[in-house]
Amino acid sequence: MRVTVVGLGTIGHSLAQMFAMGGCAVRCYDPAPAARSSCRSRISANLDGMMTAELMTSGEAESALARVAVFDSLVSAVRGAALVCEAVLEELALKQALFAEIESL
Repeated sequence: MRVTVVGLGTIGHSLAQMFAMGGCAVRCYDPAPAARSSCRSRISANLDGMMTAELMTSGEAESALARVAVFDSLVSAVRGAALVCEAVLEELALKQALFAEIESL
C-alpha cells in the first residue's frame, strides 16, 4: 500500500516510520525544507533506538527506512496514494486548505 504523510514534525515523521515498519511504501511531504531534509535522519535515529532496545533487527530497520521517500511537492507526494494522512499544525484553516488542495489533485 502506498501512503502519504503530509506534515513531518514530531507526529508526522513518527507516522511515516510506523507505516514503513508495517510494510507500506511511504511518501512524505512538508512545505518546510528543514522538515523534509531531516525526516529520514529522524526516522533512522528512532529505528536505531529500537535496534538498541532489541525491538527490531538491523535488516528490519534498513527495510523500513528504504520504504520512506521524501518529496519536494505535495502533488508528487500524493500521486497514487491509497491513503493520505495529515499531521499539520492544529489550525482549522490550514487543515481545510490542505484538504481542499489534495481533493483538487
